[in-house]
Amino acid sequence: MSIDLLLELQAAHAFDHAPLRPDLGVYHVPFGELTGDRPSPEDDLAGATLRGERTVVVGPPGSGKSSLIEHVLGPMSEGVAPMWIPVSGEPPELASNVQGVAGLVVQTIGENAALSDSERASARRASAPVQRTDPTENVSFRLGGGWMGAELSTELSRQAPPGLELPQTSQATLAVADQLLLTIQGADLMPVLVFDDTDRWFRGAGLGHREVAEAFFGRVLPELVQLHAGIVVAAQNSFLESGSLRDYIRTSVENRIDIPILASTEALALVLSARVDAHMQGHGLEEVIDPAAVARAYELYRDEFGGAVRDVIRTVHVALSEACNNRFDTVTVELIDGAAAW
Repeated sequence: MSIDLLLELQAAHAFDHAPLRPDLGVYHVPFGELTGDRPSPEDDLAGATLRGERTVVVGPPGSGKSSLIEHVLGPMSEGVAPMWIPVSGEPPELASNVQGVAGLVVQTIGENAALSDSERASARRASAPVQRTDPTENVSFRLGGGWMGAELSTELSRQAPPGLELPQTSQATLAVADQLLLTIQGADLMPVLVFDDTDRWFRGAGLGHREVAEAFFGRVLPELVQLHAGIVVAAQNSFLESGSLRDYIRTSVENRIDIPILASTEALALVLSARVDAHMQGHGLEEVIDPAAVARAYELYRDEFGGAVRDVIRTVHVALSEACNNRFDTVTVELIDGAAAW
């Protein structure tokens, strides 16, 4: 046990609660390992996307929806062409606009196809993936996808060049998107449209966020499911409190995957250990966080954080910083409690 180890983990941002997207997949501990359930959520999502089905991943904010999706559809996935549709930065009004969302799909495919090999390499370097304990593990960052070969990229760029003027109707714009997706299928890949971080997108509407969510699931998604692509949508479980939303989702998607609740301190310890393992080989979690502090973190996860692993990671990050500032050898219960009060 050493302050030096804590300082190295702090410098590496090992407990960053909002890491880059590719690092989410690296940090992810499969829920099958945490809960013992078979088939696991990872198995269910992998199978659904390969079959081109529509899936909603449901859980509280910060529970692991994004890390599950990145783990399954990240660099190691085969046979699929996942495309993250960048909705979190879009105005919430777009969520109720079929033509606008279809246009965003076309734009995303076209922008990814237009990237040069050097730009993809630069993006991989800029993403600065965390250290892997397995040096042979693929560390590529799928900006446009490792699946985007030169021939496919050229063809998609021809169909959706920069500055492409989209049609004036939603059905015509959907037809443009569908032709691009069919081109990807022609390369023996299953295109998958990923709508992650919808929480932030919908909540941009403030008090009207539920109406925005209902418009997306009730008006836009039924149009998107006609496309030749799998679809993955991450959604808060609170959205399903509305009867109309439950009905919309039931009719628009084929699979619902619920993020499991971690049932024990040992399960949470595996999640925290993954952060240490990714940065510091040969060191155990007990060298960083006292076992009693891990148990306290689990109590917070269960009783106060509403099943949000992200809040636990943030708490440990703050506690680690305090441990370093005070030259402690490990993170203690007192530091966890102090960090949780921030």
